[in-house]
Amino acid sequence: MFVFMKGEQHAPKCKFSKKLMASFKDSSNGIGYKFGSFDILSDERIRQWLKFYSDWPTFPQVFVKGEFHGGVDVVCELIENGEFD
Repeated sequence: MFVFMKGEQHAPKCKFSKKLMASFKDSSNGIGYKFGSFDILSDERIRQWLKFYSDWPTFPQVFVKGEFHGGVDVVCELIENGEFD
């Protein structure tokens, strides 16, 4: 799993990235999630390309095995419902 977000895993820089990191850490299954991440604030070109590639205008964006799964609201809802595992 890979997350394109504002900030780092240990230091998110927006409320949406913070919410996603908290959901990953405190998932309902109690296991948390291991993932890589990229701070999209560090590269405007990648940030704009991702919006086009995923057809999703906001961040964070979550990819699993190279497939876009959604933003914070979609992924947090899947986690809460036990459907993300």
